[in-house]
Amino acid sequence: MAVNSRFEAFEPDLEDWDAYLARFEFHLPANKVDDEDQQKATLLSSYRHAFYKRSQAANETIAEYVSALRKAARPCTFSDLEEALLDRLVCGMKDKKLQQRLFAREALTYAVAYSEAVAAEAAEKATQEVRQNLTPIQQGASKSVHHESTSESEGEHDDVNHSRALRAKRTTVKATPRRNSCKPVPDTMTLCHGVGYSEMRLPNLLGHDTVREALQQSASWVPLLTKQCHRDTKKFLCSLFAPVCLSELEEPVFPCRSLCEDVREGCSPVMAAFGFPWPEMLNCSRFPRGNELCIPPAGSKDGLLPPKEDAVFPACLDKGHNEQEFLEIFCSQDFALKMSIRSVSAVEGDLKVVAESRGRTLYRKDGWSEEELKKPVLWLAGGEACACQELAGPGAVVLAMGRRGAGRLVISWVRKWRHGEKEMKKFSRAVRKLRC
Repeated sequence: MAVNSRFEAFEPDLEDWDAYLARFEFHLPANKVDDEDQQKATLLSSYRHAFYKRSQAANETIAEYVSALRKAARPCTFSDLEEALLDRLVCGMKDKKLQQRLFAREALTYAVAYSEAVAAEAAEKATQEVRQNLTPIQQGASKSVHHESTSESEGEHDDVNHSRALRAKRTTVKATPRRNSCKPVPDTMTLCHGVGYSEMRLPNLLGHDTVREALQQSASWVPLLTKQCHRDTKKFLCSLFAPVCLSELEEPVFPCRSLCEDVREGCSPVMAAFGFPWPEMLNCSRFPRGNELCIPPAGSKDGLLPPKEDAVFPACLDKGHNEQEFLEIFCSQDFALKMSIRSVSAVEGDLKVVAESRGRTLYRKDGWSEEELKKPVLWLAGGEACACQELAGPGAVVLAMGRRGAGRLVISWVRKWRHGEKEMKKFSRAVRKLRC
């Protein structure tokens, strides 16, 4: 009787893995496949075939898809796991527009692809949440307001009147020469890294007219994020400093009052412990109760956080044009320098970065104290929870920029210097020619 050592590859669309494995185990003795190496090679081929057939399901998040890919890759013994994950992540993702953009990227890495996929998914989710609220608003906000005024107690009439006042105020704003515009959320806005959308509206909801002004004012709120006093702190603050800009809406989208109240309840005790009261500019009575289009608090099942091992801190994300990036955003920063790292340590969720006293070049040092000039200590807010290869260990030479916030020098951009001394001198001359 002829011996058949071949076995068909696993097809996930036709059967589950356990059933396939049971058939495979029966196939071996039935076909007298006794050679152990041949058995392993046959099964390995099936494992890898299953991995490369795995695509993102319609209702599957990027984090869930990558977790499934990692599980499928375990028995595959890939020599370069990240390369295999990169191939399958991009080829199998359901977002075909993002897929085409990633295909066009040069020197794409798994970390960058994963980070961009999660950001694109979050942006799409945030946009869908806002658009879901458009239908009832377009059907008639006045009807909704009337319903609320007749069904609630007299104490709630003030909320309805406030909603009308908000609309009147927005009408006034549109009549002024200050035109609204959409601007990209800058990579250097540490407060809003990973917020879930790519364009912000100016003027913002705190009256800041320029990106630079919004950057400066938002920096002082970065330390509050690291305290993790509420899961929606970033969503709330960014809805004010960098409100989402949607082409189909003429008016800005305010945070819902419930979102403000939730964050205030969680964070005001933390602020009070450091001697800061909840500020009047964040008075929750300014915001609509929900009878208008607004940004709601997160639901109890508001998605999954990306795995910690995959999360690359945005300030450390190398896009391959480091010197050009440095020059483009230099003037919006409070400090900029070249330094050698002496030590990096974790402090309450942040990364504390101490520079060597020698070999430093300070390009910008607005308001630095004598102590900071002698021994610069920089901070990467929330950096303990994410990967940052640029700060991997003492001795690394880096370019770093950032802003001052709550008495700290907070890094918003950092890259390793990968060239020689001659290139550094040339780069330093270009920096010093800048006039901010």
